[in-house]
Amino acid sequence: MLSRCKLLRCAAGTTMEAAYASTKSNVTVKKEARNRTSLEVSLGTDSAGALCDLLAIFKKHNVNISQVANRPQAYENKAKFRTIFLDVDAYIESREMKSVVTELNVFSPKVVVAGSWQMPWYPSSPKDLDHLDQTTLAAGADLQDDP
Repeated sequence: MLSRCKLLRCAAGTTMEAAYASTKSNVTVKKEARNRTSLEVSLGTDSAGALCDLLAIFKKHNVNISQVANRPQAYENKAKFRTIFLDVDAYIESREMKSVVTELNVFSPKVVVAGSWQMPWYPSSPKDLDHLDQTTLAAGADLQDDP
């Protein structure tokens, strides 16, 4: 089975980011990576307003939440805490996230960082495509367009 890197014809030992950087993609704006952290937070009480109190911590430290989810509890489940799953737009080592995690540890009986990573830049809106050179959209200078 071919690895994903071989399918995309990357040199051995080369990261995908380095391979894309070497193509000189003609992007004229500053490319910033997007940060993402996934958290699992248990609410201390299953009462009205508990979720709002949890979300207020992120607002206080100006950390954007991109997804909030919880899993339904079975009727037989006598779990003491309700668990909320969050994806936030910040890296775990950032100053804001360190403050959030510190405050979450006081607020919640259980905080688990499921993962934290940087996603490479990619166009995420039609406006971002305006910053690409026509040769990039036309498959590059060395490739021919389809007739």
